Amino acid sequence: MRKYLKSEFRSVPYFILLLIIAGIVIYVLGAKKEKKIQENDENDLFSLTLGTDWFAQAEHGGFYQAVAAGIYKKYGLNVKIKMGGPQVNGLQLLLADEVQFYMPNSYMMISAAKQKLPLISVAAIFQKDIQVLLAHPHVGNDTMESLKNKPIFISAPTTASIWGFLVGRFGYSDSQKRSYSHSLTPFLQDKNSVQEGLLTSEPYLIEKKYGFKPVTLLLSDYGFSGYGELMTTTLKFEREHPEEVGKFIQASIEGWRNYLENPVLGNDLIKKANPNMTDDLLKFAHNKLISEKILTGEDTNQFGIGAMTDKRWSEFMNMLIKYQVFDENVDYKSIYTLKYLNK
Repeated sequence: MRKYLKSEFRSVPYFILLLIIAGIVIYVLGAKKEKKIQENDENDLFSLTLGTDWFAQAEHGGFYQAVAAGIYKKYGLNVKIKMGGPQVNGLQLLLADEVQFYMPNSYMMISAAKQKLPLISVAAIFQKDIQVLLAHPHVGNDTMESLKNKPIFISAPTTASIWGFLVGRFGYSDSQKRSYSHSLTPFLQDKNSVQEGLLTSEPYLIEKKYGFKPVTLLLSDYGFSGYGELMTTTLKFEREHPEEVGKFIQASIEGWRNYLENPVLGNDLIKKANPNMTDDLLKFAHNKLISEKILTGEDTNQFGIGAMTDKRWSEFMNMLIKYQVFDENVDYKSIYTLKYLNK
């Protein structure tokens, strides 16, 4: 009897071991099945890539939110986000079909129209361009007019985007331009100098690191009335995939609404893509997007986020013609469509 009990008790660990092994096998098989299901689901989605104009940041928050919250998948899309950077030419990537969407501003798109590039903007996420010029406080550089003849640190992409407007509107000259290599040091060393920047980042960085609030001049407050973050694709892609273009627009707009209300999911994905991004900067940028009504305004009150109108495009083009940036022969109407919007 005692021998039987001993044998019985010795068999218990083996039984438990068998249960553990069986559990592991079931788990592995289940994981493989789940992975296969996920792969099949991915294969059922329409894949496309969005190219951004810089490293991951709050200015792209709605797109990251749409990925993180599964909004794109809900619309039947598998969307990848390809980060931009100082050496990345997003329009070239778009034309080469390495990305299917990019986010230029109105000025860049009218330049594309002049060059007859086969591109088309299908929605305007930013109702205002967030480009700013920054100056030192207490030196008299408090208006756009006062910056004439002052040294301005400006990059080649920004020059292509806004310089013609500044020359035509305020009489700036090419002799003012200084090469900007994404370092604040030259600007900080010369209190009479001016620095390009974005409303949502450089003002925060300067105050945080150097202890003073720069004069921040938002170009849209001075007549630069174009859109920013234009959702733009090629004519070929838009003509071949109108249904998917419409879904991408609506999913992105939903992602942006979601992000403005609660940015946690999008911000987590942004920080994963760009480890240099901080919570404080994301919070600052998110607040600016809301307080300055970058995504909202008169047209969005009627038509919602992403709205574009013929009137706004016409006004912007007429402003550029007035200041002799472009001539009236540019077919600006060829580079945007309203058919996906304002329903």
